[in-house]
Amino acid sequence: AGFVGRACGSHRVLHVCLFVKAALAVGGAVVLRAGPAPGGSDGGDAADGRSSPGGAAAAAEHAAFSSSIGLGGSAGRAGEETPAAATAGPSLVRAMTEEQLTFHVPVPPPRPQSARGRSFGGNRRLGPRQMAMVPRRPPGPGMTVNCDSTTSLRRPDRPSSAGAARGKSPPRTPQPPVPAPKDGHDAMSALVLAMLQIYDYRSKGDVWVKLLEPLRSLVPCEDVKIVVRSIGAPREDIIMGPFDAESRPRARPIKLVEHWPQQRIEGHCALTQRICTIPSAEAERQHWHQYEVSNCGRPVNCESTPAISGPLLSSSSYLRCLVAVPLFDAAGTVLAVVKLINRRSWPEGHPRMEFSKADLAALSAFSAIFACVMPSPYLGLPGAAIPRRPEVQLWLTDDSIGALVRWQLQREFREKLVHEILYGSVEYEDEYAACRKPNQDHWNMLPCGILEPLPGSESYEPCFEYRVPGLQPGLRYAFSVRARNLDMDLEWSEPSYKLSTFLVPPHPQGSEAVALVPRTDNTVDIEWVPFQTCDPGLQLIEYRVVAMADQDEAIRDSLFSDGVEQVVAVFISDGSADREVATVSCLQNTGTYTFAIEARYPYLGTRSFTRALVSDKYSFPTVDLTLPAPQPLALDMVSTMSDAAGSPTIPGPLGSAVMVRWPYPADLTPKLILQYRTASLPMQESDPRVAPRMQISAWNRLMPGDGKCAWLRQANMSSEIRILQDPGLVDGRLAVQLRVVMQQDSAVSPPSSWFHARPPRPPEAVSSRLLCSDEAGVALRLEWRALPQDWLMSAAGLVESGSLEAQVGGGSGGQHELGPVSYAVCHDFSRGHGPNPTQFQVRLRFAAERAGAAEEEWEELPPQLLPPAVEQEPTAPLSRWSHHAWDLQDQRWFSRPDAVFEVQVRHGNALFWSAWANAGSVQAQVRPPTLAAGHALRMEDIRTDSVRLLWPPFQPSEEGLRDLEYRILCLELPDGGDARPEAGGRVVAWRTLDVVVADYGEEGEPPASLHYVVRSLLPDRRYLFGVECRYLGLPSGLAATAASRLEAAEPLPRRAFSFTVLPDGFAAHAALLAAPAPTAVAELAAGGSGGSAGGRRGGLRLHLRWRFRVLPPGTPVPPVLAYQLCCVPAVPDRDGALPPNVPLQPALLVERSRSQGGAACFTVDRNREGASAEAELCASAIETMVSASRLQFVVRVGDPSSNTWSLWSEALSDVVDLTVLPPVAPDGAVLQVSEELWTAKQSGTLPRRAPHAVEAVNLAWPAFQAAPGLAPEQHLQLFVQYEVVVWRVDPAASKLAEVQGLLRSRDSNVTDALVVFRQALQPGSAQAREVHRFQVPGDSLHPGKHHYFQVVARYFFPDGSPLPEPKEPVPGQVALVSAEPYRPTPRNPGVPSLEPFSVELGQTMGRCAILQLHGEEGVDDPTAITTDVAAEPLTIEVREGRSSAWASSTGGAAIGNESGEGAIVAVGSWTAVPQQAVQALGGDKTRLLVRDLAVQVCQFRVRRGVAESRPSAFTDTCVWRPLPLVGDQLCAQMRSVASGGRRPGGQGPLALQGLGVAMGVGADTTLFARLMWPRHAPQAIAVSLSKYQVRYRTCGGEWHDLPMVDLPSSDAVMAECQVSELQYGHLYEFALRLGNALGRWSDWSPPTTPLRLELPPPVPGRSMERGGLRVAVVSSSKVKLVWRPFSVPCRSERMEAPILLDPCRGQRGNVCADYEVIMHGEDGSVLAVVQREAPAVFEDLHSDNEAATWIEADLPLESQRSCSFEIRARLRKGAWGASVRSPPLPARMPSSGPLALTAPPALGPPPHHPAPREEPVAHLYPTEPIAA
Repeated sequence: AGFVGRACGSHRVLHVCLFVKAALAVGGAVVLRAGPAPGGSDGGDAADGRSSPGGAAAAAEHAAFSSSIGLGGSAGRAGEETPAAATAGPSLVRAMTEEQLTFHVPVPPPRPQSARGRSFGGNRRLGPRQMAMVPRRPPGPGMTVNCDSTTSLRRPDRPSSAGAARGKSPPRTPQPPVPAPKDGHDAMSALVLAMLQIYDYRSKGDVWVKLLEPLRSLVPCEDVKIVVRSIGAPREDIIMGPFDAESRPRARPIKLVEHWPQQRIEGHCALTQRICTIPSAEAERQHWHQYEVSNCGRPVNCESTPAISGPLLSSSSYLRCLVAVPLFDAAGTVLAVVKLINRRSWPEGHPRMEFSKADLAALSAFSAIFACVMPSPYLGLPGAAIPRRPEVQLWLTDDSIGALVRWQLQREFREKLVHEILYGSVEYEDEYAACRKPNQDHWNMLPCGILEPLPGSESYEPCFEYRVPGLQPGLRYAFSVRARNLDMDLEWSEPSYKLSTFLVPPHPQGSEAVALVPRTDNTVDIEWVPFQTCDPGLQLIEYRVVAMADQDEAIRDSLFSDGVEQVVAVFISDGSADREVATVSCLQNTGTYTFAIEARYPYLGTRSFTRALVSDKYSFPTVDLTLPAPQPLALDMVSTMSDAAGSPTIPGPLGSAVMVRWPYPADLTPKLILQYRTASLPMQESDPRVAPRMQISAWNRLMPGDGKCAWLRQANMSSEIRILQDPGLVDGRLAVQLRVVMQQDSAVSPPSSWFHARPPRPPEAVSSRLLCSDEAGVALRLEWRALPQDWLMSAAGLVESGSLEAQVGGGSGGQHELGPVSYAVCHDFSRGHGPNPTQFQVRLRFAAERAGAAEEEWEELPPQLLPPAVEQEPTAPLSRWSHHAWDLQDQRWFSRPDAVFEVQVRHGNALFWSAWANAGSVQAQVRPPTLAAGHALRMEDIRTDSVRLLWPPFQPSEEGLRDLEYRILCLELPDGGDARPEAGGRVVAWRTLDVVVADYGEEGEPPASLHYVVRSLLPDRRYLFGVECRYLGLPSGLAATAASRLEAAEPLPRRAFSFTVLPDGFAAHAALLAAPAPTAVAELAAGGSGGSAGGRRGGLRLHLRWRFRVLPPGTPVPPVLAYQLCCVPAVPDRDGALPPNVPLQPALLVERSRSQGGAACFTVDRNREGASAEAELCASAIETMVSASRLQFVVRVGDPSSNTWSLWSEALSDVVDLTVLPPVAPDGAVLQVSEELWTAKQSGTLPRRAPHAVEAVNLAWPAFQAAPGLAPEQHLQLFVQYEVVVWRVDPAASKLAEVQGLLRSRDSNVTDALVVFRQALQPGSAQAREVHRFQVPGDSLHPGKHHYFQVVARYFFPDGSPLPEPKEPVPGQVALVSAEPYRPTPRNPGVPSLEPFSVELGQTMGRCAILQLHGEEGVDDPTAITTDVAAEPLTIEVREGRSSAWASSTGGAAIGNESGEGAIVAVGSWTAVPQQAVQALGGDKTRLLVRDLAVQVCQFRVRRGVAESRPSAFTDTCVWRPLPLVGDQLCAQMRSVASGGRRPGGQGPLALQGLGVAMGVGADTTLFARLMWPRHAPQAIAVSLSKYQVRYRTCGGEWHDLPMVDLPSSDAVMAECQVSELQYGHLYEFALRLGNALGRWSDWSPPTTPLRLELPPPVPGRSMERGGLRVAVVSSSKVKLVWRPFSVPCRSERMEAPILLDPCRGQRGNVCADYEVIMHGEDGSVLAVVQREAPAVFEDLHSDNEAATWIEADLPLESQRSCSFEIRARLRKGAWGASVRSPPLPARMPSSGPLALTAPPALGPPPHHPAPREEPVAHLYPTEPIAA
């Protein structure tokens, strides 16, 4: 119930269907209660009566999945009521979304429980603790779960936690006991509780442990094991006790595997994704049972193992049955495999031999629901983690510090996961962050969302990358990552290596210096090369220039009053320029300065500047001062009083004043005089030959007080200006020029440029209008005229019109050449200072919609250059004016349809703006497209679901708009009448069906007419259509107001339909139903009446096909129609009259796409004008109504909803025949007869009362062919039943051929033969097989009599009923009879058996064998070897056998051997053994010794006359023995096998090729002999080897035999024997012999290579020459020696056998040795001796790649004496080996530092000096190696 309540979204219906289907499969019941859906809706499309598409899709998916897991078919049982939901069909899916959903689950009565608690499952009612396990999210509203024991789970008003339910559970009322259900009926409750467990623990790692007890309750069994797939190698964290290692797999219910093993049942189950069982055919082929370990000797319900509640069950000593079930996640990935072992019944606890189909169905449902519950990917698998620590890289930009984090996930997690990053600062200073575990409590967690892997990383482990922003500078960070989904998350990864955010400040490149460039007497430019940053991502650098005055105090105070240093420039640069420049002004030209360049990052790092460059001292040279010229300014550069506080008031408008920039300091202003002069137009000269000149006035003086102060808008320019309002500057003046004069020294500034003091004239003749085009849409066109730039000069006669630019540019044009002043004026006017406009500006606003409304504010557009003049005709009036035009294309001004906006425009130049000129008002309105009168919207080709609309094209009403679009409109009229649904006088029900654009073609002409086909119309609805035309290039709002609509005159009426059967194409023929399920045939064989296959009765089926027409054409045909047939007899009866016609009952005719395999269906043509129908009829239903066997049919079609029928078809169908002749044997068919003797079976002998040796007679005959008149394809669809009859021929019969002829003709009057056996075979399909076989039991045959076998056949329907045959016999029908008479074979002698050898006979030389004779088969007395067959002498025959390898090369047949090792092949023929080679061993002469055999492997049989026994088993006449290995092969093979070598290609371990011997060395240096030889013989043998015996001797001595020992198991490759009772230093030889299972021994093998039992003393190894001895002085009184272990030679001159270490003690090429360190003085005296135990290595067995060890020793040291050190070693107090001696250590004073000797040691024999006194061994602990 909790699972069903959690189902949500589109999968809710599917989940519930799976849950209910699983309940039905295990015998539960489901009751659906109607009610409102959750949330107050009825679910799906119930409001309009249509089925929900989502529900149908879920039902289809549910049906497919149910059939795939084996839950299809009927859920009810015999004697039980079938649940309503089992046959609900589509209503089941719809009912799943309703409120009430009740599950009635049978619950068994309560049983006594143990003290440790009760198990989960269906064996008890839900208690308070289990009520707490209900999921925290409650089920759907109103959901109730009821059980038979009246336990109810109803949704509470609000969810409660598990703890609350556990602590405050209501008291339980005792319930009456319920009778115990049958076995398996409690699986439903177990499945419900198992689902609750899974959903609660699906996001936890111990979900597998929680599944053990629910699975045991779901399917009772002895043990449950779960094999979980691990990501990576599993770790064995469980510490096992000292008990047997074989019991460990039984004690662990959860097992982890990295890869699924293919040879085990769980691996096969996971790889094939299907349920596997033991026992099964697949299990026998794969041998799964040999890998399973059962719980032998352990009670299944003991305290340590969860078990089925109930009485104590006996333990199982063997594996009876096992089932493996795969568990998937939501994506179909196998997570684990559940193994249930040894099924038991409940509640009796009786063992069962296999799992039932109900158990497999319940487990299939459990696996299916498990896949719906578990998320994908499932992150709870063992080993799921981030594989390695993330990699980080610093990521810098100009305004932020970040980190680029990169990490990898395991390849199993390639789906979409949410990634998170945990990061924070660390305080430690070590290099790696992972060396310590940082404190992550205050770290920040950054969600990364769903990330895509980097390109190129999809093939292995996906790699992800993310940038972490917002890091603080000057810290050290570490990062951890993890991945998660909605249900689970991985553990945080190991922290990354630390990442430092300390930034190196900007610094100069190399040895760059500061360059100083003077500009004026108080300004200097400072230049330097841009600094470098610490990272390429940093581009911006903030520079600060600091000026430092000279250190002279007087000069310094005069320069800087605030101090020695002052900041003179601060700016930010991106380093794109070649050099950085800073201009420093206002410097004293009498001072000396030094400039410093400081830098920092503007937005990152520390806020203090770092000084990087310092310039040399700088002082200004003496220069003359030049005053700058005053320049006029534009009006928009001057701020008003409100813009700058403290500025003086500017009286009057600024439009008639001259504004001049005043670039002079305040202390210099009183000394300056401002002067101006003007230029006027010349007077018209009388003489045209005289060049006119401009009149220039003298310089006039303006005092400083004549101008008013103002301030500039730009803060980076000088803020003081002068506003000059003198009338002499403005009135009647063409041009004005200014300059400044200093009073004292008469210094004069250069004059300013010439400028006109008046603003330009405003635009004239301004007009505005709308322009429309398909490309640009709507635009506002402004047109005006203005005076040209040279109109004033041309009016004065100075230049011709249009030649001003040419004259200014240096050309010679016009009437006269310009003078200097005129040229200067014209030059300055061309730069925008003249009276002519050079730019314009437009402003707009929307007009008030009604009178009295507030007007909107003007919106000024940005100023633009004056557009080029439009060319006008020279003769046109006002031709001296220049005409201009400009288009406004901003579509937001046209978004308001029918809105009116005002437009104004003004002129401007570089200094002034003119007044605004009104351009009038413009309305955003476009004329709609038009249509000629008399045109209408017409409808053609009216069909039931479509109609074709035709209309003429519209014509655009606006010039420039040509593209039109047409909207197809539809209005659905109500059923009440023709009134249109309107609201407020406007139709609101119009719907836009489509938008189309007319194609004008290549010539650009519109088509004559347009058309559109409207589809998907309902035939019972009425529609009104319309076409709306709009401009395609206009905005949507404006195009909607300029649209034209054309509506149809009449609505589209309703369309009715009818049917007419076409006269042609009515066909009928008889066919056979496909073969039914095998259950129907089984019921027939058991005497039942057969059944239906898939709901259709089997037998002869009649297929009918006809066509009918639908009127009107195109009318949609209902999915369900009706049809009726009428039977017309085609053959008259016995009286010669035709029987009457018989009409059949009407039946449904369903559309093919919805028929779902029904008996009758139809298919509508593409044009919907006709349809083809097919129907299938059972012939048995017609036979009961019509007596004739040949029929014809007529048909009619109708609508069941309206009960309207068409007329009967005019034409009759084809003639159909309802009888079939029996099948016949093919031409030349032969009934093959072969006998099967009792002796052919190896499992038993001939029965005692058997009259002969024949157990059965096998008959084989070919399949019968179709009867005459029956089509071959119809024959293959029928079932054929064969009948076998055995006839015993009477001895008094005259001729056997006459009896055979009567049997072939099927004559029933056979007097010379008697039926002794008759049996009808099970009916089978005619196409099942080509050859049929039958076995006649031998006890039905009479010994010594002749027999004939007869086979006849007949047809059956697939449902089990016989096919009607003709009542009158047909001549020519014959039976199949055996060709020759048959007599049974008599009894045979018994099979001789092989007898084991006794102890005396086991030593027999030569090839021999012992046989035991037996009596005849079926007789226990071995002496009774005679039968009724004539007495003949007994002969023993032998036949040779060889290996299977020889058989494959020669084509022989391999024969399995019971006791041998391998396969033996019988070779050649049988040969009689000579009598002299046979010796009787007993008085009864039944035990024989056969000698002098010529073959090594053979088998025997006994022959007496024509009777011969079956062959005996193969046996060996001699036993194989291995030969000793010698030379290099002995050493190479022994060491390879001892080291675990493998065969080439990895085909198993390496084996020896003979008997090998080696000397073994124990960890305590004990010595012993190791003998190894192959466990199996190199060639195939018949009798397996079982024992061996070893003997040894000293060279030339007597042999000593060791006891006989059993060989290891047959799985072993090698056999080994260790001989330890040997004396040290002696030379030994060894021999071996082998014995088989019959007690036969082989000869002793030749002696092995001699083995000397001693080891040479250790000597210094090769490592001594490469720094293997090191001496270091630790202090003034102590010295430390470190050396490599000595080496023991593996071979010497006196021995050949190799040396092998003891593998049982884990030796790695070393033994324990005694080392002696002797310190010698300068005179050779012994100063100190130290002895200790340490390992010595075998140099040939020790690898240089292995971890090398060091041996240390501390010795006292006298600093004033020189000394040297000698080291030697020995084994087990033996002789000392060669020694090694270090270089002399010179004497040293106590104050000198440590001294180390690294010179190579001296190797050689031990010196001849007296043996020192042995001191106690110094126990030293290893320390760090001392470097030389």
